[in-house]
Amino acid sequence: MAYAAPTGVYRDGSTLYIAGTRNLDDVSSWPSVFLGGLDRSTRWNQAYPEFLADPTDTIVGHSLGAAVASKLLETPNSDAVARLYGAPRWSFNNSNPRIQSWSHPGDPVSVFDFGANHRLGGALNPHSYSGFSP
Repeated sequence: MAYAAPTGVYRDGSTLYIAGTRNLDDVSSWPSVFLGGLDRSTRWNQAYPEFLADPTDTIVGHSLGAAVASKLLETPNSDAVARLYGAPRWSFNNSNPRIQSWSHPGDPVSVFDFGANHRLGGALNPHSYSGFSP
């Protein structure tokens, strides 16, 4: 849904979906995921206004979208939960009860998300969004 949306952000009721990398501009924001400045990326600037526009209970993101979803949880007065797929993050035990993280074994993007739930699937691409069910 989010990948088909022009901005990479799609809302269905109180759930916000955020797509991962779709173009070179998104690629240029990869370093900001770990080095800071994600809140200045194009994907953030597409998702943040939509997040604020209507009440959001759940944020679903894949890859870069998962990084943005995780960052949105830091927004003051937010009690949303996040479902992350193939998230580029450092996590040893997923101690945040508001985050549910999923990845396929062998996914190079989520390799340091040790707290993720693993699910076989993804066909030939371990970073694929396919093979998960909500």
